[in-house]
Amino acid sequence: MLAIECNRCGRSGWVRPDEVSLLVRPEGCRLFRFTCQSCGLRAERCLAEEELELLVGAGVKPIVVPAEAVEEHGGAPLTLNDLIDLHLLLESPGWEERLAPRRRGSRFAWPRRRVGQRGEPETGRRPETGAPAG
Repeated sequence: MLAIECNRCGRSGWVRPDEVSLLVRPEGCRLFRFTCQSCGLRAERCLAEEELELLVGAGVKPIVVPAEAVEEHGGAPLTLNDLIDLHLLLESPGWEERLAPRRRGSRFAWPRRRVGQRGEPETGRRPETGAPAG
C-alpha cells in the first residue's frame, strides 16, 4: 500500500500500486495520479526523480510517453483528400520509392492530385462508361 495525500481535499489515505497512474514524459513533469477515496476526485501532482524511483520500486508500473507524442509538428493538418491520396498511392506499384525522402527541401514525394469532373480523383477511365479514356 502507498500513503497518499489528496491535493483536492487534503485528506490522507492509502492506495494500492495498481490504483495509481504514473505518467513519465520525455521532458518535464512525471505525473502521479490517483482517485481520492474521500472526495472521489482525481488527484495529481508532479514528482521528483527520487519519488519516481520509490514508486517504481513499490510496484507502480510507469506509462512512458514517447517523444513523438509531445514533439512539435509543423505544416497543415491532414485533410480527407490527403488520406484518400495516400490510400490510392499505397495501392499503386512503386509506392515505396515515391514516399522516399526527396533531396530538395520537401519531405516526401507526394503525388499531385488530379481532380475529375465531380471532385473525384482522375482514374484514366470515362465516368459514364468506365471504359479507358483515350
